[in-house]
Amino acid sequence: MQLDILEKYLPENALPPIKTWFGKYVIHIKITRDRSSKLGDYQKVGDNKFIITINYNLQPELFFFVFTHEMAHLLAFERFGRRIAPHGKEWKDTFRKLLLETISIYSENVQHLILEYAINPKANFAASTGLKRHFYPDFLSENETFIENLQIGEVFHFREIQYKLQSKRRKNFLCSKILTGQEYIFRPLVKVEKVIQSEFSSIGESGNLQKSELAFVQDLVIGDKFSHDNINYKLEKKRRINYLCLSEQNGKSYIFPPLIKVKKIS
Repeated sequence: MQLDILEKYLPENALPPIKTWFGKYVIHIKITRDRSSKLGDYQKVGDNKFIITINYNLQPELFFFVFTHEMAHLLAFERFGRRIAPHGKEWKDTFRKLLLETISIYSENVQHLILEYAINPKANFAASTGLKRHFYPDFLSENETFIENLQIGEVFHFREIQYKLQSKRRKNFLCSKILTGQEYIFRPLVKVEKVIQSEFSSIGESGNLQKSELAFVQDLVIGDKFSHDNINYKLEKKRRINYLCLSEQNGKSYIFPPLIKVKKIS
């Protein structure tokens, strides 16, 4: 792609610094379809020959930001050699320099976010809450939300797996997988799908199930009986974060994670 054609994807006055960055390098720029896994990438295809790809549907300032990110890879690898870490110190220093020298190209309401981010650039700009909010103001569909908008105890879907929000950990959130009880840290602007209440009957203020005698194992008390997969069990005791339960079918004890959904037996 010729640089003049690239101009329609860029914010005003972004083309001159790009021409300067190109220098002696032969760089083919490919505008690609929307890719959920990445916004852009860079690869070397020969002596002083490179390909940079950018998703077609990025707003101009984000397009330029992603292009600068990929250009920093090219310049860092060419200056310091191929053995450097892709997002190591050399890349960070190069990316910071490019961002600072083009800061005036960005609108005033994002310049302070760029300057803050440039102190220690990350591989994914979404690590900056401010930049993610700026670049993705209409990021959510009807049933989607960010983790930071959920309440403690709420259940949500992430990549078709159900989780429960347990607590806030500084800027992040501790969440547990419903099926296994394993715990994971989520960043505040991770996009998730809100669980429709009918999927879990009615969810009360504590996040416990309130209808049809359904409950999480963690909501039972020692001695309670419950059914799971058509087998009856009795809750014997808690073991760290899990629960030891006795099968009435064979008399053996089994470990249940806290967020397994079961039917309580009266």
